[in-house]
Amino acid sequence: MTGSIDTIFMFPVRSIQLREQDILQLGDFGFSVQKVQQEYLIRLGFYDGPIDGYLSPETENAIRLAQLSLRLDVTGQCDLMTTQALQSRSALSF
Repeated sequence: MTGSIDTIFMFPVRSIQLREQDILQLGDFGFSVQKVQQEYLIRLGFYDGPIDGYLSPETENAIRLAQLSLRLDVTGQCDLMTTQALQSRSALSF
């Protein structure tokens, strides 16, 4: 077949949504990551990368910066405490 290329896109093996522990970490992919990127990290100025729903090293670094700014444990993982602090800060920024 000329001019036709089949492309297979595979999602990362990690979860597509928050797991039972409510923690997003490096390699996760999906709407939950996209929401954190768009609604919190970009809005608050911690991240200027793509809103692609992939928790890349750049997104992880943005989470670390946010955690440092919010005086949380700096883990690079978006746990429940981090999400709640980002939500509170975001609500104050309007």
